[in-house]
Amino acid sequence: MDAKPNTTPKPGCRPLDDAPYWAGETFTDSAAGVAIEVLSADGYGETVRVTKT
Repeated sequence: MDAKPNTTPKPGCRPLDDAPYWAGETFTDSAAGVAIEVLSADGYGETVRVTKT
């Protein structure tokens, strides 16, 4: 899922290069009944919380 679907990529970038969710952002899929929240991120990976609603 593109976190920023209305953003135009910078020159030389592909459409999904700016798509990641960053710390503090949440993706919610109401149809599946889940929310994925990015809690933190560093140079080694991300910590996320997955919640079933």
